[in-house]
Amino acid sequence: MPRTMTRTARVIVWLLFPTVVFVVVGRLQALDSGRAKVMQDRHIAMADTLNLRWHYTASDAEKFWGKLGPDGQVAERRFLEEDLTFPTFYGGALVLSLLSLLSLTGRPWKRWLLVLPVAIGVAGDWIENLTQLNQLHVFMAGGSLDPDAIAKSSVATDAKLAGVILATLLLIALSWIAFRQPAPANSPSQLSQLGNRG
Repeated sequence: MPRTMTRTARVIVWLLFPTVVFVVVGRLQALDSGRAKVMQDRHIAMADTLNLRWHYTASDAEKFWGKLGPDGQVAERRFLEEDLTFPTFYGGALVLSLLSLLSLTGRPWKRWLLVLPVAIGVAGDWIENLTQLNQLHVFMAGGSLDPDAIAKSSVATDAKLAGVILATLLLIALSWIAFRQPAPANSPSQLSQLGNRG
């Protein structure tokens, strides 16, 4: 039983680990950059941001950045700069959890298939941030946004969201398999039970 509880606890830890990293690091970056305060003061919903929206246009970017105002745009620029490190945190957490859960299940899945959606999400996030940083500089200088650049950023965001969602679904699937899968026949707990019966 102790071994079974240890296995269950490990599954729970690896299942929740990426979410904890995502929420904690993301919140710290939003607070440090000043973005969280600006959005709260200006009553801007998270759904209005570009980094969590499926498909957006140059018009959507202008509307969002315009709502932020000059001070908010400075905070958004700082947020995007800090956000370049964010994929490293959540990407690393996802890969570590996925591979650890795969090890617990003992399934002969190809590891690169688990890493691939995370890699796509991380690459999309970096392209999104770099493109938006460039276009935000243009916007703050009073220039016109490049529709093609914003379209590239939008595709990158879609790839990021799709990759993270797929990786999360794989995480849940592996956790479910690990929960349902009985302990190996040669595990210490099983051997102990056999010894007691003898």
